Amino acid sequence: MTGPRQRDPRARRWTFVLVLLALIVVAGVGLRVVDERRRDADQTAENRARTREEAGAKADADAQEPARTDQEPDAPETPATSSGSGSAALDEPLGISISMGTDVDGDPILLVDRLGPLVLDSAASIPYVTGVLGEPDNVGANPDDANVCDASWVAWGLEAQFYFGQPPSPEAACEKGPIAAALMTGERWFIEPLTGGGAVLTVGDPVSSIATAFPDSKLQRLPPGLASLAANQQGHLVVEGSYAGEAFPTLYAIGVDGSIASFLYVSGAE
Repeated sequence: MTGPRQRDPRARRWTFVLVLLALIVVAGVGLRVVDERRRDADQTAENRARTREEAGAKADADAQEPARTDQEPDAPETPATSSGSGSAALDEPLGISISMGTDVDGDPILLVDRLGPLVLDSAASIPYVTGVLGEPDNVGANPDDANVCDASWVAWGLEAQFYFGQPPSPEAACEKGPIAAALMTGERWFIEPLTGGGAVLTVGDPVSSIATAFPDSKLQRLPPGLASLAANQQGHLVVEGSYAGEAFPTLYAIGVDGSIASFLYVSGAE
């Protein structure tokens, strides 16, 4: 009778190897499962975070958006423009600016530089005045001289005559003629002092104040054209300029019933 058969050592080694390989495979599968579960968890957390961020952004946008109503929004207001009597008149005073100059002989004279916002020079035509004050309320040929163009801006208290004499024509007077004469009415109009602020004379002041402000002023009879514009036969000459070496009336104060009713400007080129 024989004893138990001895196992082959090589078989024993192969068994060990096979068991080890099986363990490695099982461990690898387990690691892959754990890794996939971790990636799934990370992805889920990322998705949740993204969802929270999107929800927060939407809430912020909703908070910033103005509340809606069933009413239509009000139309934006259109700013008022200064275009004749159809516009709101200015509230601020309108100053007549004068300055000291010299005539051809070097003698001092007073000059009128501005009428309110209007600069007085050879370019002070109807298109220029329209660009500053707006469209005139009335414009057309002067009834006494067709070569003179009349225009008025009621809201500004301004009536003006325009003349162009090279050669004279109604079309040229209305298109490029500068201001030849102008009448300013309304208590917003005043004469500025030569220096500093304030007013020397204002429409509405007593006529007696003219001599105080302008000691050399004198009451004169107005030529027919100016008398028609001023609706008065005479005026107090307060500023006398010079044209071609000759003294020339430039600014009158027109008195009515003891008060200054208007100021009358006359260009030296009139």
